Amino acid sequence: MHLSPYRFVGLLAYAAVSNSYPDYFLKPEGTSMLKAYTRFIAKLNALRNDEEGATAVEYGLLVALIAAVIIAVVLILGPLLAGAFDTINDGLTGAGIAPPD
Repeated sequence: MHLSPYRFVGLLAYAAVSNSYPDYFLKPEGTSMLKAYTRFIAKLNALRNDEEGATAVEYGLLVALIAAVIIAVVLILGPLLAGAFDTINDGLTGAGIAPPD
């Protein structure tokens, strides 16, 4: 069946409005390809909309970042705090207050 360009555009417009295609517009050998394409696009959209794994990865990265910050703070402030407590201890010992045993 030969379709003129005007008839072809009309059939496309009809298909867009009604969400269906006339039987003579799709040949039987083309329907299996259309079905395969539709299934492929549906699976692709399902994978694109699946964000559960991405969320778990984001939370894992946040936990790792928080752990790294805590370790850095302890390594940097640890010696400073030890020095401050030694100074306080020396001051108390010099004032005649003995540290507890």
